[in-house]
Amino acid sequence: MKLTNKLIGTLMALGALAIPAQAAVMVVGTEIGIDLGTTSATTTNWANFSATGTIGAGSVTDTSGTEVDGVSIAFSQTFDNVPDAGNGGGRTTWSASPALPAVPVTAFGDFVWASGSGATHTLVLSGLDASLFYDIVVINQTIGADSTKEDMVTITGAGLPSSNTIVRTDANGGQYHSFTAVAPTLAGLITIDSTHEEGTNPVLNAVLITAIPEPSAFALLAGLGALGLLARRRRR
Repeated sequence: MKLTNKLIGTLMALGALAIPAQAAVMVVGTEIGIDLGTTSATTTNWANFSATGTIGAGSVTDTSGTEVDGVSIAFSQTFDNVPDAGNGGGRTTWSASPALPAVPVTAFGDFVWASGSGATHTLVLSGLDASLFYDIVVINQTIGADSTKEDMVTITGAGLPSSNTIVRTDANGGQYHSFTAVAPTLAGLITIDSTHEEGTNPVLNAVLITAIPEPSAFALLAGLGALGLLARRRRR
């Protein structure tokens, strides 16, 4: 009997080793980073784009290195990732206020830029959990001739509690675009469009997206709705 139990235990251990690790579903606190820039400065555990294309489901990880089940990211815009005299380079330090969130220097220290007036960088995240909300930080900053031009970021999903567009008049001002409580579409899509002032090149460094709980404002509205429904039932 002892031998049998030992054999069973060994077989169970071997079976456990044979089962591949499962991808994690998106939960509150899941953080996904996207780095756009040169191939020589990729960011560990981030989705790194040095050319247009798609990082498909099964290849996107959170910032801890765990695969996020079902999430994919597409970047559609012809761009150059080699700084020149007109576009300068990304910052290697960040000293402005407010402090930059947890973004490595490899992510904000380089960038991609699209040549041509009116060009737009477009990032599409798909497969997000539609029952969650997301905080999004978009870094559009550079040094050089285009750094003092106006830039604009627009977020498209199911809705935001505030404006879905942020315009900054000075891309060299040490600021970043921050959106809170972004709701994806029912299909789990969020689109991020980045443009620059007409006549200059739009620049995009990095994006950080974090899943958050239902915001208190939305929860309050839901609660009030539930109370109203309860009151109507009692009156009946």
